[in-house]
Amino acid sequence: MRFRIGDKILAFDLIDLDQTVIGLNSDSFTEDGKHIFMADLDGMDLEESRKEARRLIKKFDLPHMLVFQSSEDSHHLYSLTPLTFDELVKITFESKTDYNHKLCLLHNKFATLRVTEKEQKPSSIDFKGEIENGDSERELLDGAKTALFKLTGDMDD
Repeated sequence: MRFRIGDKILAFDLIDLDQTVIGLNSDSFTEDGKHIFMADLDGMDLEESRKEARRLIKKFDLPHMLVFQSSEDSHHLYSLTPLTFDELVKITFESKTDYNHKLCLLHNKFATLRVTEKEQKPSSIDFKGEIENGDSERELLDGAKTALFKLTGDMDD
């Protein structure tokens, strides 16, 4: 639903409160206030999503990016390196991530992406590959990749 209020448009979806969707927060992997980068790329095919991942890796010296397909022509990106909240905000707002994802990050002080199906997007979250930056010396969080694959059901990767 969309409503115009002056020169602004308020947009929202009605949700089914009986539906259970599991999400992962950007601060789930650390206890020191650090975050991981996550992006919700709606309307981008796999090659466009990979191109965006490579651009962000280069611009922000990230060690890698994991690419997951979340629905047809929509992808999630993850970089499992610890970031301050300010770094997360900067990278997120430089990315082509969904606008609502950006707003939720600012409002909640963490980002969230679903790792399970939901009614409107009944597809699973499928791992499509990892893009690495061999030149980066930034830290990767131990065990985070395994935990992410367990949550998305991609245990073979």
